[in-house]
Amino acid sequence: MQHWPISRAYFWEKAPFFRILIPFIAGIICYDRFAIFNNIHAVTSFTVAAFAVGFLLLSKKKLSISVARKINSSAIFVSLFFIALIISFAHDDRQKSDCFAHQMVTAEAWKVQVIAPPQEKEKTRKLKVSVQNALCGDSSNIVSGKAFLYLYKDSSFNVHENDQLIIPNHFQPVKNAGNPFEMDYARFAARDNFYFQQFLSLHDVVLLPDHSKPGLLAQIHQFSLNQLARFIKDKPTLTLLQAMLVGEDNALDEDTRQAYSQTGIIHIVSISGSHVVLLFYIICALFA
Repeated sequence: MQHWPISRAYFWEKAPFFRILIPFIAGIICYDRFAIFNNIHAVTSFTVAAFAVGFLLLSKKKLSISVARKINSSAIFVSLFFIALIISFAHDDRQKSDCFAHQMVTAEAWKVQVIAPPQEKEKTRKLKVSVQNALCGDSSNIVSGKAFLYLYKDSSFNVHENDQLIIPNHFQPVKNAGNPFEMDYARFAARDNFYFQQFLSLHDVVLLPDHSKPGLLAQIHQFSLNQLARFIKDKPTLTLLQAMLVGEDNALDEDTRQAYSQTGIIHIVSISGSHVVLLFYIICALFA
């Protein structure tokens, strides 16, 4: 009895999903690495041209089945590559028409809101802020985007999450420190849409009065912190449990943080906190 010859399958033939994933990943990497792919018009023109060539080839009558399959596969790969570029484009705040980066030339000052608890550095407090308004004279334009603020420390000036500030127009691009073999921090920050930063002294900042009431999640968060502080008197234990259970790791001292980082278990101070926050979101959605 005659058998068909046995041929060893390639890896991508055993895992078809892998072939679909490759062009998608390639699209994200190309958008991140090459500036030409940040231009949506150029990408659209290239994609339309590629599909036009494929359609013309398929319209030929004398075309073998294997060639037709290759053209169809190429069309799928180009489509996935283009979809990845579109997703990356939509995620990039710089591509939005109201991005504050487009008004840096005309703006005199900015109104920003602190969107995360301040991070204590050696000489500064690092703030993640959302830029809300571009101020020029008596006019105010609504803008969007995120940035880093570094405020030089002063015991008489405290900033908290959700505080609103007026800051000058001194934004500079986020840059790497220039140390050999260091992580590309600028690219890392850009993936979370942080492209600009400012270093400010306190006399450059105006803290606006807060007339808003904290939301339900913020109240639950603060209530949880207060209850932990009420029953746990040992400070190191308190800060560790606040980080693990509620995701509040700002009070965690640097020595403890460094020890957890060196032993490879730093994730335990945040993973449970994120789950608790997710649970609160579900509860709020159910009882809203």
